[in-house]
Amino acid sequence: MLWKELNVQLTFRDVLEAFHVSEKRVHGWIEKKDMPYTRVNEQLLFNYISLVDWALEKKIKLTPEVLALGDREKNNSDVLYQAIKVGHIYYDFPGDNPEKVLKAIVPH
Repeated sequence: MLWKELNVQLTFRDVLEAFHVSEKRVHGWIEKKDMPYTRVNEQLLFNYISLVDWALEKKIKLTPEVLALGDREKNNSDVLYQAIKVGHIYYDFPGDNPEKVLKAIVPH
């Protein structure tokens, strides 16, 4: 995984959803457990690497959703992750060129 992919800036909402916690819990982590964040134009942003390091140090449970955030690109484009999560993405079809892959996918 490339460094830039792990250097994702997460929003407050991302953190709530990934950790499955309330706003009150996150504010408590910020105030009492020194959760790392940056404030930009009144918005809280969280660096993915710093957040995971912090969670490990504080023994905060890392959910699968937290770990999946590391797969997002720096521009927060997680369309591929969402598509794979929902389904409808197929891979590992035999073929070394597009024509052979399409023949393997399309029923006869």
